[in-house]
Amino acid sequence: THSAVINIVETEQKYYFNYAVFITVILGLISQILSYYFDYNFAYRDSIYRLEAARRFFDAYNPGLINQIGTVWLPVPNLLLMPFAYVDFLWQTGLAAAIMNFPLFVISTAVVFLSIKKLTNNVIATWFGFLVYVLNYNILYFQTTSMTEQLYLTLIICSFYFLLLWADGKKLKHLLWSSFFISLGVGSRYDAWPVAIVSILIVFVISLIDKEKPIRNSFIYGFVPVLLIIVWFWYNWLFYGDALEFSRGRFSTLYQLQYYEAAGRLLTKNNFLLSAKVYVSSVLLYSGNLYVVLAVLALFVYAFKNKFNSKSFPVYVLWVALPISLILMYKGQVIIELPNSEPAGYFNSRYGLYMFPAIAIFSGIFALYIQKKNKKKILIYL
Repeated sequence: THSAVINIVETEQKYYFNYAVFITVILGLISQILSYYFDYNFAYRDSIYRLEAARRFFDAYNPGLINQIGTVWLPVPNLLLMPFAYVDFLWQTGLAAAIMNFPLFVISTAVVFLSIKKLTNNVIATWFGFLVYVLNYNILYFQTTSMTEQLYLTLIICSFYFLLLWADGKKLKHLLWSSFFISLGVGSRYDAWPVAIVSILIVFVISLIDKEKPIRNSFIYGFVPVLLIIVWFWYNWLFYGDALEFSRGRFSTLYQLQYYEAAGRLLTKNNFLLSAKVYVSSVLLYSGNLYVVLAVLALFVYAFKNKFNSKSFPVYVLWVALPISLILMYKGQVIIELPNSEPAGYFNSRYGLYMFPAIAIFSGIFALYIQKKNKKKILIYL
């Protein structure tokens, strides 16, 4: 028993998790300082509007929680920002968001490290995927702004990690933690809604294969996130007279896209090939061409090697953003403009960032596969 304990301790120490956290903190702080110094934290218009929305809870003609929850934007990010936006200096400078998003960035990066470690049980693969994630300047930048991307990514990554733990050990606490994080995600961005639905299906399928009470587990996992979605429909119907006000009201994205369509800027609508070109370009720009290729290769190998192994299913939830974003672009409910899109522009490129946790984690898995083939020179180059 003593020998086993020593081996476990040595195994944990060789990953140098504390060093990973230290690197994350240093890089995050440097990014915060640069963004604040150059006013990059307000480069996105929505960075200003997000802080305004949080401030209006107590600084408006009709302040109050109910009066200022609003529609279109889900309430969790604004509620989290609210106490920091109350302080004039933090609100005016944008540091209110930095105080909220910096620890979220550290948590998300640490959980990416732990996720790759869990999936690969390999030191080099874990550090490779971790460095791919933490050195991405898009990730480093967004945690300095009041945009909701950092919050969303952190919640999705944490939900995935505990789902991964549950699939392996079937411990109820892991299922509940995963449900907790995806529930917060559902209240933060609509992008989390399909992730929640797919996660519920994954819980059901894993439980069915492993004969672990699929109905009960799916209910435990899905009750709160589904309830929150229903409550949001009810809230919009009660206060705005339309359960879909957030989706089709005059402040909604769909309503605003009528302007872009009339101006000839929504050419991805009903054009799947163009939608795919633009979205994939966004993913490549945010993740880096090399790491997208590595991740996709690793995904195919991973799927082939694991096939119908129930423990392997949770990782697929990280890829949900790909089909959902393509569908939304094809249906004309999302617009992305890039220098190589039609027409050329630069708008909403950040949707490509939602794929990055999958890219980083599967880059780590790729590093594992390369080691097994003894391709040391390739690994050193990467």
